Amino acid sequence: MSIDLQNQTRYMSLTGDHTFYIEAAIKGGLPYQNSTVVVYAFENVDKAIPIQIRIKWFRVVGGRNYEISECEDNNTFIFSAADIGSTVRAAIKAKDIRG
Repeated sequence: MSIDLQNQTRYMSLTGDHTFYIEAAIKGGLPYQNSTVVVYAFENVDKAIPIQIRIKWFRVVGGRNYEISECEDNNTFIFSAADIGSTVRAAIKAKDIRG
């Protein structure tokens, strides 16, 4: 798999407070529809131990967040024609697997 990291940083940023390491990759020809974002989470930067995450995806249009319910809890998002001119945002939380 070949990923153009310079092109990714042009279209993607990771922000927020979290105690785990997040890795996101964009596959496909940005910035066009049918590109895919995949998000993974790990306990720390060495990426030795993956952790389960819950993701809510949002399409931001005119400053308003619209939840994309068909993608809930999926670590992959496939862009569509509906995303043209909008920003796609993901809210990521670690799942508590300790019971």
